[in-house]
Amino acid sequence: MKAFLLHQLGADPGTDVIDLCLDHALIRGQQAHKFTHIAGLDLFPNLETLSISMQEIGKAEGMEGLHALRDLNLSLNHISEVSGLAGLPLEKLDLSHNEILSLKGLPVLPVLQELNLGHNQLREMWEGPQLPVLRTLTLSGNRQIKAIRNLGTLPALRALYLKGCYISQWEGLSAAQQLEMLSISPGSMQGLQILQELPRLKSLIISAKRLHGTATLPPHSGLKSLQIIGGQALETLQGLQALPALETLILRQNRLKSAPNLSQCVRIRHLDLSYNPLSALPDLSQLSQLETLILDGSPIHPKAILDVQAAFPKVDIRF
Repeated sequence: MKAFLLHQLGADPGTDVIDLCLDHALIRGQQAHKFTHIAGLDLFPNLETLSISMQEIGKAEGMEGLHALRDLNLSLNHISEVSGLAGLPLEKLDLSHNEILSLKGLPVLPVLQELNLGHNQLREMWEGPQLPVLRTLTLSGNRQIKAIRNLGTLPALRALYLKGCYISQWEGLSAAQQLEMLSISPGSMQGLQILQELPRLKSLIISAKRLHGTATLPPHSGLKSLQIIGGQALETLQGLQALPALETLILRQNRLKSAPNLSQCVRIRHLDLSYNPLSALPDLSQLSQLETLILDGSPIHPKAILDVQAAFPKVDIRF
């Protein structure tokens, strides 16, 4: 790597460089072989942003002198353990699509706000240190994570992405009292009553691939956005009437045959029922604030859609 960097610099001083991208997709015209280790970054002591993605890096190293580094992307490599990050003033760290088994080597990063560990081989929810200002944590695609634990060490957490994690124990969610956004892939709705204990939760995304038959949503008085997508065996949805604050409801690509009960969801502005085998539309008479209705791929009789257009002339209806 260092020889490549020296060649690219020529006579220019590396001290002027604050943003460096060494992604294989970007430099493969100049560098056919992928990098296997990090070297030569001492040429760029003022780096603030560094991306070394889609290479064959096996270890995070060689960054000790980067005292201005704020944004680091080492995704799509072969890193198996977290190391070499101590002392870096990182605000954003992307280690997704690697081979990481454990977070035991992750140092305290006191200003880290965003951490992406998606699509690794983690077995535990959180083994890392306390990260006092971390706002966004992505663990999607770590299928061996079964239980939510230790979120109390992330007191500022606002967004948690767990799509593709086969979690069955949800009790630990109650420690994330500042959580506003949650993305999950539950095998059932059992245990999700815990969502009632998250007073700031505003957005919930459910990847419904593993849901079957009937799903009953837990009540929540403050939830504003709900997405349930991809439930090819999900036929019935219950509990929407206990979500009175909903403004956005996306129920795309499920197997819903009957229309959900929206009688108490009077604040809905955006409703997406596309790609469901619905035989009829839900009762929309209470949805006085409706702005968008999406019905793509749904076998609803055109006359029913025309009736809705006549009743809601200002609504943008797509079918």
